[in-house]
Amino acid sequence: MPNRNKLRNFLAVIELGGKQYLVKEGEEFLVDKIDVKNLKIRPYLVILENKVLIGKPEVKNYICEVKVLKQVKSKKKIAFKYKPKTGYHRKKGSRTIYSFVRIEKIISKKK
Repeated sequence: MPNRNKLRNFLAVIELGGKQYLVKEGEEFLVDKIDVKNLKIRPYLVILENKVLIGKPEVKNYICEVKVLKQVKSKKKIAFKYKPKTGYHRKKGSRTIYSFVRIEKIISKKK
């Protein structure tokens, strides 16, 4: 019987929010805000121990399950305009919202 940990030791390239990420199972990272709690995404590329599967555009027999853990705000970014001798000044700030996600599983649907 093959070692299960060895089978789960592969990488995938997925797309979230218009950006591509190289992920592995159990990894946690920040992405742009996502409104849903659970996602099932087909990867564009899967790297196994002995071969690489490239999709056209997606790899058909694999699915990545992604779970959104929480929403996080970034540090405040300040934009300040100033013109001397006129009393003109404007101050604006913004905080970008990110989602903290975890890759739950990378599943092969082959039987």
